[in-house]
Amino acid sequence: MHAVPDHARCARTHAEYARALDAGVAGKLALIQEWVRVRPGGVIVDVGTGSGGVAAGLAAARRDVEIVGIDDAPLMVDHARTRHRGYRNLQFAAGNALGPGRGRQADTVLLLSLLHEVYSYGGCSHDPVARAIDRSVAQLADGGRLIVRDFVRPAGADRRVLLEHVTGDVRSGRSFADFARSSTQPVRLDSVTARARTVVYETTLGDAYEYLFRKDHGSTWTSELGERYAFWTFAEAVALVRRADLTVRHAAVIDNAWMRECRIRGRIRLRDVRDGAPMPLPLSQIFLVGEKVARRARTTHTSAFASRRRPKRHELGANSRVR
Repeated sequence: MHAVPDHARCARTHAEYARALDAGVAGKLALIQEWVRVRPGGVIVDVGTGSGGVAAGLAAARRDVEIVGIDDAPLMVDHARTRHRGYRNLQFAAGNALGPGRGRQADTVLLLSLLHEVYSYGGCSHDPVARAIDRSVAQLADGGRLIVRDFVRPAGADRRVLLEHVTGDVRSGRSFADFARSSTQPVRLDSVTARARTVVYETTLGDAYEYLFRKDHGSTWTSELGERYAFWTFAEAVALVRRADLTVRHAAVIDNAWMRECRIRGRIRLRDVRDGAPMPLPLSQIFLVGEKVARRARTTHTSAFASRRRPKRHELGANSRVR
């Protein structure tokens, strides 16, 4: 995590937060495995490692590689060290995304579900996000890769919608109305209508997105209210990675299938406020892979291709993959 204020960190129950992070480990490993680039004897750095599950999974898969997990929460570092001891190629250390680089240059740096915290606790500005990306790039060896997975602002975020929530799924103090009332970020709530088995909230697509990823939080609810999840658009994310002088090898909006199946299906629906037509639930996240091109190759590339147009958004998928 990045520099979460002490009062916010204390509001989190350590064990529950670790369990929440562990639930996503398998999906993260499956997502990144084909994009991680590392040579034998190389280094992978997982910034914001949390419970250390992703770092441990990489350490188990690549015994010939050094894995470094970094987190700014001492309790999480202690938890990760205790739970994942036994890997000789794995170490955990205190630090954050804006701190100085550590030791050897890395082949891959991971920023997984981290940059929204950098944004939220950095004054709700993209400036600290850009600095965090720059710091990560500075740690990379030539040819190394930066891998980013995080929330992303849904297209049409300002569109007004009706959020229908099955009453039996609403946890005490965790309704959309509670979210709108307690969030430190502005949340639109135009009306609340109670029906036989549902409660209907008139809001925006963007605010519905923020709530969907929060509704099942327990003791971490309060601290999460201080964060903005959808802090950048797809275009802004790609631009910030390019600004750091990285070549974008892959950029895609991905669906959080686990959330859809385990937390949302049969519990929440969205409808268009104008005609009541069903709408797809915004459960997307962004996945980016940037590569640090060697300085000489970078200069050659710039002179040879400076006149070419940048690829359009739909072209930044499988066609841009480079192993």
